[in-house]
Order: sequence, then C-alpha cells, then structure tokens
Amino acid sequence: MVTNGSQGRRLLTEATLVLAEAQAALGAAHWNLAVRRAQEVVELAEKAVLLWAGRDYPKVHDVGAVVTETLRSRNVALDAEFAEWLVATSSDLARKRAPAFYGEAEMTEAEGDRAVAAAVTVLFWATGLLIAH
Repeated sequence: MVTNGSQGRRLLTEATLVLAEAQAALGAAHWNLAVRRAQEVVELAEKAVLLWAGRDYPKVHDVGAVVTETLRSRNVALDAEFAEWLVATSSDLARKRAPAFYGEAEMTEAEGDRAVAAAVTVLFWATGLLIAH
C-alpha cells in the first residue's frame, strides 16, 4: 500500500539520484544543467516534506512557501532564518529552471555552485526531518 510516508521516501530517493546528476553536471562545467537539476532536487525534497506532513503538494515547481506554512500550521519547529532562506531559494531556482534548461539564459559557475549547495542543504534538511519524526 502506498502511503504518504512511503511516497515521501520515494521522492527523497529520487532527489538523491538527481543530486548526483547535478553534481556531475557541476563537475563537467555544465552550469545550466547543474542549476536545473538542483532545482529538481529542491522541489522533490520539498514535496516529500509536504507528503510527510499529510498535505498533497501543488503541481507547481515552487512550493517553498507552502512547505513553511504547512510546517508552521502543524507546529513543526522551523528556524525562521532557514524558512526565509528556503522560500527565497525555492523561488529563485524555480524562476531559473526553464531558462537554464532551454539555454535562454547562461548560468555562471557561481550560480551552479550555489544551486547545488542549496540542493544539498534542502535534501539534508528534508531527510533529517522525515527521519527524526
């Protein structure tokens, strides 16, 4: 039987696989692909958290604000500074995903580095949240 918990864990597993692709793209100096894949990691991790919290996720790419609002409404401790960073990061990467993927904008090495580092942070946080509870 598929449950929110098992579905959330599946999304985290997929996020881990996509993170490896983002890191490989970064290592191969494919900044645009690194940004795109990093966005996918963040999105999957955030949606895993929503499932864990018992909420269906919206079929959009930027769910950072929905995650923070959902956790607060369920009295899950969430550092205010991290919540603000998560919302801003999710929004920034969602805005960049299509232009990066389709070559409509050239991402820089610094943007690739920041995106992949953010993906690692969000995935680590989401995994820890699901494991701790």
